[in-house]
Amino acid sequence: MSQFTGIPAEPHIGDEHCLKAVSEAAFRQCDWIDAHAPKHRLSSQSTILRQGVSLYDTLLTSSYTGAACKK
Repeated sequence: MSQFTGIPAEPHIGDEHCLKAVSEAAFRQCDWIDAHAPKHRLSSQSTILRQGVSLYDTLLTSSYTGAACKK
């Protein structure tokens, strides 16, 4: 298990616990970067300025999609 995210080292595809942990970690990391390093390339502000796709939005979308596919 990762000491940073709480995600098991070898998660199973569609494991709802792992998907929830990924989405929670993505929210926390995105919030931290936006609050403490708004100019960082992974911040929401930087993503908008370069008209890119947020890594964190991709993680959140993937985790929700994975949870929906499992049901």
